[in-house]
Amino acid sequence: MKLIHGKTLRKYGRNIIKDAVTGDFHQADICLLKQYAELIGVIERQIEECRNALISMCQEHFPKQFKRLQSIPGVKERAASAIIAETGADMKPFEKATNLVGWCGLKPRNDISNNKVKSNRTTHGNRFLRQILIEISWVASRTRNCFFSNFSYVQCTQRHKNKMKIQVAIARKLLVAVWHMLTKDEDFIDVYLKRLEKQAEWQNDIQALESLLVG
Repeated sequence: MKLIHGKTLRKYGRNIIKDAVTGDFHQADICLLKQYAELIGVIERQIEECRNALISMCQEHFPKQFKRLQSIPGVKERAASAIIAETGADMKPFEKATNLVGWCGLKPRNDISNNKVKSNRTTHGNRFLRQILIEISWVASRTRNCFFSNFSYVQCTQRHKNKMKIQVAIARKLLVAVWHMLTKDEDFIDVYLKRLEKQAEWQNDIQALESLLVG
């Protein structure tokens, strides 16, 4: 049961899955299952080859952008190559970060009538890039001592917001960071860590002043 996805367990139940696995299989069923397993293996190998080829092309044609994107928490080689593949590492078509967010489909709707919010769901856009950013947001929200994990913690514990909505908000912030990094040729700057560093400096200054006053 540990190898079965949680959604499958919740949808069909443990008993049905157990009966399906422990039932009687004919030779024809065994042959079909073997062929399906081999086909899945071939597809997985092809996907892995495509991913490795994409990483190699990014390292060859976009080395600076490829390395720079990996300075974002939660972004590794595969995620960076996927972002470059979808955006082309060129932010000139997007005048502002909001244009890129809207193109991706992470911009919330502004559907208000008679002072009533009818819908604040995200707009349609590049679903491939949006899916990548959502996956990155889950990793970033679990990365210790970074802006995104602190943001997720505050939104969940103090404001009691929906976890999925928080991930969409993090994905939006990630994409804004990508636009600034690729436009200005800058690495990712974690404002949370900068704030911690400033607080540490202030504490050191206060301690130094206290020691001078006592002395």
